[in-house]
Formats: sequence, C-alpha cells, structure tokens
Amino acid sequence: MMNTKKFLLSVLAGFIGFSVVAFLLEQLIFKNYMERAFYQPTGIPTVPVTNLPILTFVIPLSIALIMAYIYPKGYEGGSPIVEGLRFGVLLGLFSGIPYGMYFSITYAIGFGPVLAQILFYALEVATAGLLIGLVYGRMQN
Repeated sequence: MMNTKKFLLSVLAGFIGFSVVAFLLEQLIFKNYMERAFYQPTGIPTVPVTNLPILTFVIPLSIALIMAYIYPKGYEGGSPIVEGLRFGVLLGLFSGIPYGMYFSITYAIGFGPVLAQILFYALEVATAGLLIGLVYGRMQN
C-alpha cells in the first residue's frame, strides 16, 4: 500500500531539487556556454525562464511524480542517500543518454554540448532521486 504522505512529500522534494539544480546549471553557471554551444545551433529559443511555465513547472513535476512512484518499487534496503542517489543517477543516464543522442543525430552540435546536456540532465535527475530517497528514508521490505 502506498504511503500517500511520503509520496507527496517526495514529489515536492524531487520537483524542488530538480528545478533548483536545473536553474543553477542551465541558467546561471553554464548559461553562456549552453546558449552558444547548444541552444543557438539547435534553434531552441533562449527566453527567460518565466516565459516558459510549461518547461519550468510541468516537466519537472512530471519527472518528480514518475520518480516518486517508481522509487519504492526498486528500493533495495540500503541507506536512503545511497539508494536515492543510485536511483537518480541511473534514471538520469537512462533518460539523458537517449535525449542527448536525439540532439546529436538531429543537429550537428558536436560531442561536447551533447555530453554537457546529458551530464546536466543526469545531475538534475540525480538530485531529485537523492531527495526522494531521503524523504522515503529506510523502508520496511
């Protein structure tokens, strides 16, 4: 039976973690690099985050909902930090690599920008997984 309180708290934690890391990486720390090496060559508009509410709310929320639902099904009994981080890194790579490959095949942007996008996305999802694991804590098998 699902613990609704833990599920909802983990969705919130995953959403916040993903959003904060995405903002830090893509809008602050590596903004100029991403605009020059990724967004401009692909033609993806680089508008302020506030003009794209679907990207800044719906996408991270849907990722957090899916992750919070899946996490307890794969829990192996270890430390919440290790379990959550392992879960987040794996999901980040499982979804980030095909995402990066799509851009690599569709646009001639080079290996560096594609690798950066994969790594940024994996870090964002890993953070969500870590926080989801911490919310769930140690679960009884």
